[in-house]
Formats: sequence, structure tokens, C-alpha cells
Amino acid sequence: MEEPAQESEVHEWLDVDQFPVHLKKYWYQRNTIWHRYHQGVWMTKDAWFGVTPEPIANKIAIHVAEAVPDRQSIIVDAFAGVGGNAIAFAMSGRWDLVFAIEKDPATMKCAKHNAELYGVKDKIFWVYGDSLKEIPRRFQGRDDVVIFASPPWGGPSYSGEEVYDLSQMRPYNLDKLYNSFSPFSKHLIFYLPRNSDIAQISAHGPENHDVHVAHYCIRGASKALCAFYGDYEFGEYDEEEEEEIAKETDITQAKKITQEDTIQVEETATEEADVSQVEETTTEEGIVQVGGTAEESNGQETKE
Repeated sequence: MEEPAQESEVHEWLDVDQFPVHLKKYWYQRNTIWHRYHQGVWMTKDAWFGVTPEPIANKIAIHVAEAVPDRQSIIVDAFAGVGGNAIAFAMSGRWDLVFAIEKDPATMKCAKHNAELYGVKDKIFWVYGDSLKEIPRRFQGRDDVVIFASPPWGGPSYSGEEVYDLSQMRPYNLDKLYNSFSPFSKHLIFYLPRNSDIAQISAHGPENHDVHVAHYCIRGASKALCAFYGDYEFGEYDEEEEEEIAKETDITQAKKITQEDTIQVEETATEEADVSQVEETTTEEGIVQVGGTAEESNGQETKE
């Protein structure tokens, strides 16, 4: 049974003067994080540190929908938070079932409200609980499930590292997550810090199978990466086609790598930012290197 949410933990901030001082930088990013923010998005204070920005959530949803085998008909958002990724998966129209698992009642209340705001509340099956318990209980023996996990990263300490040791993620490190979810799906996607240790990512997965890694960037700044485990078909990279995509969308399509490959990707976005936030959310156009290490850039994201 879902516990009642504390109303004091659910917020609809529509004025900068209402916004918590320690979160003020997110106020200037609000319309990038949620394109419908001023239509009444609900957030908790902690959710600002972990929500996937809407352009990135949408692009991940497109990548997964296009690359995963047709037989996969269920997607599970194992750490749904306030709904960013689950909403994008539901809006893609690709899935027979979208599950959103969240164990915090205030966060779950926000997620349901936000999904209603985007018109997909009834297209998501909401599960209140711990994903490490709910996934084994619900998906044992199925072969049509994709698990997407955007776990807590354990606070801001990762951002000070050139290469982040994924064994230090809290409360669940990469080993724990992979070992917990891999018995229930051959298609796993982990949303991880942009400077994650690629060697640690590549160490998981079946032998003789590629691990695909994609960086997702806004305004040239890498915000995070996804590690794709399983038999995905991403297609060949077409630079001219990519430039056309960049003109039409507010985030360019991230590329994939295998365990052996390193691809340099230049990505930009077209969405305008609040003038007062330019220094925090933009960088000089540059190259984001996808491989053993990720080139650092401004615009930090913290998952707690």
C-alpha cells in the first residue's frame, strides 16, 4: 500500500522568490528540465538533483524504442523519481506496458501529477516500492522486459573526479544494480555520471557482447551517459543526418561505442536559456570524448 505523501514535501514553484536559495540555479534551468514547467509541474526539493532533463529523457526514449528488438514490449523505470523518463517512455508509444517504480511517497505523487500534465498518467503502471524487491517479484521468467535504471549517484562527490569509480555510488553501486537486475532482463540501461569509468561499465555483460555507451549533452555539455547492455541495433552513424537532427531538436542524437571503440562527438542544442543562467548552463562548443574517460564540461548534474 502506498503511504500518504507529506504535502509539505510536494511543491509547485512558479516564482523565483518562492524557490529555495540553495536550489536557485535550477530555477534558471527549469524550462530545459521541464518544457511544461509553468503549466504546473510538481517537484520535491531532492528531485531537482536527480530528474532527467526532458530533452535527454526524450532522446533516450527514442534510442531505446528504435534499437531494442521488437519482441521487447515492457519497459520498467526502476527509479522513477518525479517521472521524467517514465513520461518520455509512455509518450513514445512504443511499449505495451510502462512500469514506474518509486519508493518515496511524495516523489511518487509528483510523478503521477506530472504524467497527468503530459497526458500519459493512465499509460503508466505505477508501483510504490523498492525496485530491487519489486522487479524480482513481478518479472521473474519473462523475456520481453527492458529495465531502465537511473539510480541515485550518492551526492555531488562524483563531479570532482576525473574518472568516477562506480563502486562508490550509493546506496547501490554498479555491481549491485547489474547483479540485481540482469537475472530478470537481458536488456538493461543504466543512466550514470558522465565521467563514469568505462572499464567498469565494460566489465559487465555477457562475454563477446558489446556494451554501448552514449553521452547525452545539452549546449555542448555532457550531462550524463547511458550504458546499454543487450542486443541493440543502433544503426550506422551518419554525420550529415546527425546535423539535420541537430537543427530540428534541442539535443543532438548521442552516439554509441563498443568496448573497443572511442568516438568523438560534437553536440550542441538549440533551445534558448534564460540570460541570467548562461554562464552556468553553456560552454564553448567543444568535443565530448566518449571512451575511457569523458571530457569534463560545465553544467553539473547531481543525483542524490
